Amino acid sequence: MRNRQVEFAYLEFLEKLPKHLISFPINMLEIIDHLENLSYVTYQQFSKDTGCTFKDVVTICESETGCIHKRNNRHLIMYNDDPEIILQRKIFTLAHEIGHLQLGHTSNEIYLIAENIHDPNSIYEKRANYFASLLLAPTPILYKLKFNNHEEIQKYFFLSKMAAEVAFSRYKNYDRNYNIQWHNRVLKAFS
Repeated sequence: MRNRQVEFAYLEFLEKLPKHLISFPINMLEIIDHLENLSYVTYQQFSKDTGCTFKDVVTICESETGCIHKRNNRHLIMYNDDPEIILQRKIFTLAHEIGHLQLGHTSNEIYLIAENIHDPNSIYEKRANYFASLLLAPTPILYKLKFNNHEEIQKYFFLSKMAAEVAFSRYKNYDRNYNIQWHNRVLKAFS
């Protein structure tokens, strides 16, 4: 899925990050710590702090993996830190939730981001997934480094197998001339 709105939201986000945060693999917790008015908590810690059951937290978030809430111009990313979930999936979840924020999917409602946003087939979820995929493995970098398979991408960017397969597919179908200015600006941000 190519989407210029997502690509330019990603580029705008990338260009605002300090250079020390722009290296691979991307450290999502350091990025979140750097961003103003954004914090994170695990489902497990939120459950402990509030007295909610874990099931209640999943219900609040409408997700087994993560969510983002907004209240009074502050955002909170919540994610499931269950040891059964691989670290790469947790990293993708954090990037995905930042995608929702950068794409303007949050609302003033603390428990609702947007109508049907948690439907995995919704345009909101697809755009947040694309943003996360770009953040963790930018297509211009894939193009520059000329990966041979998804396993190389998985290892270099510390991605899950699924995320690496998606990135490899993006790379194989990538036409840098589609938007050469965007391509070059992404490369410049990493130089």
